[in-house]
Amino acid sequence: MYFKNSKLMFGIVLMVLAVVVFAGASFAYSDNNQNVVTFKVSDYSQIVNDIQSTGSDNGIQYNGVSLSRAQILYILTKSVSVIGTTGSDQGTFVVGIYNDAPHPSGDDFAQPISEKQYVDMSNRFSIWIEQHGQVPNFVGINQPGVPDISPTMMENLCIKILTNYEKTGELPGSVSTLYS
Repeated sequence: MYFKNSKLMFGIVLMVLAVVVFAGASFAYSDNNQNVVTFKVSDYSQIVNDIQSTGSDNGIQYNGVSLSRAQILYILTKSVSVIGTTGSDQGTFVVGIYNDAPHPSGDDFAQPISEKQYVDMSNRFSIWIEQHGQVPNFVGINQPGVPDISPTMMENLCIKILTNYEKTGELPGSVSTLYS
């Protein structure tokens, strides 16, 4: 009897998990000023427009939830990564609670970055945040002798990339780290 009930309980737990995972597309909540939100990749333009209007230093609002600068950086880099690897702005991902970079650095020299490079950088940047719970201090371009860039420059690059994507429906072939 115990064995049958264990299987039943296991089945119920799996069903509940499946419902939670698949129902997550419209799920957002705020808990003790620690914000977690499921983000629709297609909403990237709302985030970009808010940053261009008010900046990101003090965070922004997304669907009634306050997002920190670290969460904004995650959303931007994850959006570029998803679009660059899938060719689409469809889908969702969970935005957790992240800390800012403890010692942000990077040379931020003017340099062109190819689509392959910036998609790779965005992917590594967002994975770092997922694995470490904080923004990395810098991100490197996988090319010998090319200086690393700061989280601020990564934000600016992602804004350029996503603005271009919104206008053309395609990622740009390259972007420059020049501020504009």
